[in-house]
Amino acid sequence: DRFKYISDKKNYIDLNLEISCTYKEKNDYLTGLIEFYKKRYFITKNQIWKNKWLLLGSERKRFLANLKTEIVKNLINKIKDKRYICFTGSIEQANYLSKNVNVIHSQVKDSDSIINSFNNGNINHLYVVDMLREGQNLNNVEVGIIVQLDGEIGRFIQKSGRIMRAKNPEIFVL
Repeated sequence: DRFKYISDKKNYIDLNLEISCTYKEKNDYLTGLIEFYKKRYFITKNQIWKNKWLLLGSERKRFLANLKTEIVKNLINKIKDKRYICFTGSIEQANYLSKNVNVIHSQVKDSDSIINSFNNGNINHLYVVDMLREGQNLNNVEVGIIVQLDGEIGRFIQKSGRIMRAKNPEIFVL
């Protein structure tokens, strides 16, 4: 039947399948797939399995970060008078929270001018996606919001280090 379907798709009706699940079930499903592909990669050393494993890991990271968007929005409303950096989990989340201003991610070409504006005090809020690791100096950051933890402790240290230079820093890790 499978071969028949593959070879003769035009005679089969398109089927739309919608699956409902809880957030935990989706996370468990993604985690299971990640572990499956990870094991396949270590057994076979086939790059295809590694690519699938890493892509699913990114998808799960974005999914978990997006679950926190409303919480971050409420937090931002409480600290809007302070200078802060919000380390988001995805480009979409950063654009949504920032309303497409003061955003630094791989699709933004003028990141240096945004950082300079922040350091000069012209802007007080930055929304960052997987950037500002090493080599960037940021001045007078009072609050840091870390929406999604990375798999490496070094990245967390870099992010929190941006905020710890302030006199009375506040860090929110969600």
